[in-house]
Amino acid sequence: MIVKENDTVVLIEGNIFKYYFNKRTGLFDKILYDGIDQIVKPMEVNIWRELTDADVNIRKEWYRVKYDKTSVRACNTIVEKKGNAVVIKSMMSLASEAVQKILEMKTVWVIDVKGVISLEMSVKRYPENPILPNFGLRLHLDNKSKMEQHGNCFNCSNVSLKSERKGLMEEGSAQHKLEQKEFDFKLKLIPYKKGE
Repeated sequence: MIVKENDTVVLIEGNIFKYYFNKRTGLFDKILYDGIDQIVKPMEVNIWRELTDADVNIRKEWYRVKYDKTSVRACNTIVEKKGNAVVIKSMMSLASEAVQKILEMKTVWVIDVKGVISLEMSVKRYPENPILPNFGLRLHLDNKSKMEQHGNCFNCSNVSLKSERKGLMEEGSAQHKLEQKEFDFKLKLIPYKKGE
């Protein structure tokens, strides 16, 4: 594997893949595998969801802290080659528009020689913020994308893995309350060659 980096981007290139990691966001902007751009937009960390009648008591708090208008930033990104893999470690934060930090995330991405992307993320919610409506990593997949996703969460109760495919939103989650101040999120993305 070839690894090139500058102040803002890390390029990881294998035999049939080319991945572009954004050092400012701590997420992938582009995942090219076997000639197909797997995602049509950069990855996003998402805590917002459609509101329900059950949210009547908390929705004012969520809007007050602007959970519906967030952005992610990364700092202290370290890139290392370890054996046949590339490891990218970042400290990330999710903040709402003009208010304050909501989450702190310690992330470890591992890209293996076959192009499999693994993520381990430790998430900490700042205690002055209300419970989260949701938590997920949003992938805007191309219609031709052939990527298998495996995600799970430990020590938390409402974590979702979201992806857009053919204009539809697929979501897998344990729909409970996200009250914990700290939880772990794990994800594995397995791209496939054309015809597999």
